[in-house]
Amino acid sequence: MRFRLASLLAGAAVLALSAGGVLAGSDTKDQHQDTDVATSWDAGDNATAQTFTAGMSGQLDRVSLYGRPGEWHTMSVELHDGGPSGTLLGTATDVAPANGAWFDAGFSPTVHVDSGHAYAIVFGGSSYVYVGGTCTTPYAGGAAFVYRANTWQLISTATGVDSCITDLAFRTWVAAAAIAPPTIGAAFGAASIALNASTSLTFTITNPNSASGLTAIGFTDTLPAGLVISTPNNIGGSCGGAITATAGTNVVSMTGLTLAASATCAFGMDVTGTTAGTKHNATSAITSAEGGTGSAASANIVVIDPNASPPPTGTVDSRGSGGEAPLLPLVALIAITGCVLIGLRLRPEARERRR
Repeated sequence: MRFRLASLLAGAAVLALSAGGVLAGSDTKDQHQDTDVATSWDAGDNATAQTFTAGMSGQLDRVSLYGRPGEWHTMSVELHDGGPSGTLLGTATDVAPANGAWFDAGFSPTVHVDSGHAYAIVFGGSSYVYVGGTCTTPYAGGAAFVYRANTWQLISTATGVDSCITDLAFRTWVAAAAIAPPTIGAAFGAASIALNASTSLTFTITNPNSASGLTAIGFTDTLPAGLVISTPNNIGGSCGGAITATAGTNVVSMTGLTLAASATCAFGMDVTGTTAGTKHNATSAITSAEGGTGSAASANIVVIDPNASPPPTGTVDSRGSGGEAPLLPLVALIAITGCVLIGLRLRPEARERRR
């Protein structure tokens, strides 16, 4: 039976193939079985697969196969999740493999792979397609499979297959994904508080990386003058690591926090306003071992002294300038023996008319 892999499926990344060359990019050879001369396998007769376990997380941009000398026809290459029958992640069709050389199947866009997770390179052709393999140096992270009798079987033990191949000659190439630093947010529990009153101060920390955990996360927050950690501090939250927030002091610190990919945690404590005014609180930049240094967080709160006298709203001059009448409010209520007088400041020409 000649097997032809299905062409592009919806949502799959498309593979661009080049014979005998290496695609441009800053990728790293991850998983591989390089023995290519022990024997050959005709991947045109049946669907063939090589499974592998990714050794690093990142973007898989290409896989390489070794084309053994022989009669060559176009082939199709697919990348599957978990194993040969897993979810299709990428496809290349009408590939012209190299004859007696390595050739690449490059992903555009690239496909994300996770360290420790299993994948399968699945390929086949409409006619003879010879690929190299080994019977003596097995690859520990996977195996070579053939599709026969409506099921995937190991080539070395498959029914009706006379081959000792344990693994095909293959290489996977992964570009390490850039790891972003953690993010931090800060918020007071109220916009304003009375002098010597308390409210909460909460910090929220997030790992923005969808595929990489972060360790050794830490930051420091020195509260502004007039704010201290309350007694008791009522500290609590969902974050691990080592948190310091001693009652009566103005320093909060965290060290050694670990967050899994896409994880978020929060913790907080109560703070007390000891002097009146607007308090601007800003943390240090947050850091982690893998993602480096991130940004800082800030939040404002107003501490109000309820006993403070309100500021004056205006002034009254005892004399006007240039001998003019005293400057008075537009309407001044003056109680004299039960009468209310309305004092108005008159212009000089108005005073002339009154003479």
